[in-house]
Amino acid sequence: MEPSLLFAINYPLSDLVFYRAGGTAAYVAFPTTEKELLDVLDVWSKIGIPLVVIGHGSNTLFADGHHNIFVICMRGYEPTIQHNHKKSTMYAGAGVLLDTVVGQSVFFGYSQLCTMSGIPGGVGGAAKMNAGAFGSEMKDTTIAVRVMDIELRKSGVMEVDENTFGYRSSEFGNNIILLGVWFKFNEPSDMGGLVAQRLQNQRKEILSQRDAKQPLKYPSCGSVFKRPEGNYAGKLISDAELKGFEINGAQVSTKHANFILNTGNASATDIHNVINHVQRTVFEMSGVMLEPEVQLIGFD
Repeated sequence: MEPSLLFAINYPLSDLVFYRAGGTAAYVAFPTTEKELLDVLDVWSKIGIPLVVIGHGSNTLFADGHHNIFVICMRGYEPTIQHNHKKSTMYAGAGVLLDTVVGQSVFFGYSQLCTMSGIPGGVGGAAKMNAGAFGSEMKDTTIAVRVMDIELRKSGVMEVDENTFGYRSSEFGNNIILLGVWFKFNEPSDMGGLVAQRLQNQRKEILSQRDAKQPLKYPSCGSVFKRPEGNYAGKLISDAELKGFEINGAQVSTKHANFILNTGNASATDIHNVINHVQRTVFEMSGVMLEPEVQLIGFD
């Protein structure tokens, strides 16, 4: 995306999502500031078609074909991080990659986000879905968010607590757009100290483990299914002998069963059909209906 591009017509949605598949949208906008976002919302309200807001598209799949929708892509929104040394807080705009925030927090000597190293996507989407890994979640450090009320066209700060979040979910509805997130850490800043050095080594190890255990060579959305209570999606899929199952290049990873990859030129329909097949087969084998973590838009 060119930095100067604010609006686009009949835009390929495959360019907006990690899966590199999907149809086209009637309109796509790329606001980078609050003023631009307000201008975009004014244009959308005059056009009068459904609105979809996405971030970096790491957890989204649009159906094939043309969609008469207006997409606001927040991946370039306010790409800044602010650190308050005295209060042990950080603020990140919605378009900042979560892993960039994790890296910065580790540099400053904060440990709470370290295990989330390597999670793809932006801060806004991570907060909305309460992203997490290895027992850590966004709710553990998020103390407030900056939001835009779509109907009122007003921005403001919303304080949050653990009740705001659920497992891979939150109470942030479709009537608001997340503009930024405030993180609060339990420990004091230790930039350049022994704690920071230890955390940087730990982060490198976590990233190395992700590279070894996860299929990062091909486009994917990461984990496709939420963890079912008392079990693991990857184990259930593996037990159902679905590793390697493929439809036209959409493949259940042989490396990590909860990843579905686009190994070539798979369409969104192919990927969706694999998702459905995995759900049906796992349910027949175990009685567990896996719930998708990926956001599926435009599918019947």
